[in-house]
Amino acid sequence: EGTNATNNRVDASSFTGAAKFNLGPGLRVTGPQGGSVLMGDASGGINEATIEAVTGKTVTVSGTGWINRGTLHANGGTLATSGTWSSEAPGKLLLDTGTMNLGGTFNTASFNTLDRPNDADRGTLNLATSATLDNTGSTLTLDAVKGTLNLGSSARVLGGTVVVTDGVLQTANSVSAFVENVTLTGQIGVRDGAALRVRGALTLDDGVVSLQSTGSFTYLATADSTSTAS
Repeated sequence: EGTNATNNRVDASSFTGAAKFNLGPGLRVTGPQGGSVLMGDASGGINEATIEAVTGKTVTVSGTGWINRGTLHANGGTLATSGTWSSEAPGKLLLDTGTMNLGGTFNTASFNTLDRPNDADRGTLNLATSATLDNTGSTLTLDAVKGTLNLGSSARVLGGTVVVTDGVLQTANSVSAFVENVTLTGQIGVRDGAALRVRGALTLDDGVVSLQSTGSFTYLATADSTSTAS
């Protein structure tokens, strides 16, 4: 536990490029203040602990090629990920209350370890600034269980099929977010002042891009001269 604002660090990155952390089962990283868990610069650091962000505080877990087999828990605060990472059983991304900012680069199988209790306060789920959700060869489903996913500034959904049924996929206000070589079934919302930019191709298979301006310019746009939407 820690008490000093965001200066608390569990840090394997300060040593050499071969350093990494393995946090074992039964450990709990939490406290009345925020901080950072740096899993290291060497690929393969494993988290089997519970890492918790409590009300009003932010905890960021980062590193190169780290693996979550424990619990990353947004419990009233903000739990953020960054770097390159994956989450696999029995690991889970537990969004109880508060905010979960999924940053860095990760895949759909990791996203599917999300556990979001269907109660009065489901928290806020964001694909964070400049994050990539690699959906190549997969299907990303936003349903009632997953709830709403907000796309942050320069966030990217890469490849595969995106199916939106009883959930919500939308940009945040006044950002540019990207879809790249995606087939869309269902609706993606582009909120006021935002732009959804297409790289490669966006194929609408009973899909809808809903432009939701309330006064500001709001766009569906190509990211370059070779990109298409159809």
